Amino acid sequence: MNEMQAVADEVVRGRLPIERAPAELDQRVDAMLEKRRWMLARRQPG
Repeated sequence: MNEMQAVADEVVRGRLPIERAPAELDQRVDAMLEKRRWMLARRQPG
């Protein structure tokens, strides 16, 4: 399941207000990208 589906599921089930959904999705994606950037920065050249 991708993050967009997960957030939509939480909205549908009433666990997350629809007004909060875009910010929640943004926060989750930022965390994923932060980890990816960290992994790439640690990568050894060559």
